[in-house]
Amino acid sequence: MPTRSSATALAALVAAFVSAGGWYHAHELLRESRSQLAIATLVTVAGLLKDNETIMNELQAAPFADPDVGALASYLAKIRRDGVAKHTDMKQRLDQLAENNTAIATLS
Repeated sequence: MPTRSSATALAALVAAFVSAGGWYHAHELLRESRSQLAIATLVTVAGLLKDNETIMNELQAAPFADPDVGALASYLAKIRRDGVAKHTDMKQRLDQLAENNTAIATLS
């Protein structure tokens, strides 16, 4: 016949197992949630980087790029020569690059 202390010990053991199972389940849910957040962040960053690549390819091709000069230096030379109003399309692309980079830095 089980004694009172045996029953108490058994109840404590069952409670410990139930608590451990609950902790493990909560830990797995938290890990899964963190994984989903990391994946969503990486997908967003990858999309922004792909957009940056497309914009840079445009800026390094005609009519935007000057030979042997980077995109920003080319833009500065063009606005000095022709004025800002003539190169709003190039400025919009440069602004988009800056916005993308800000978003990437914010997500990091």
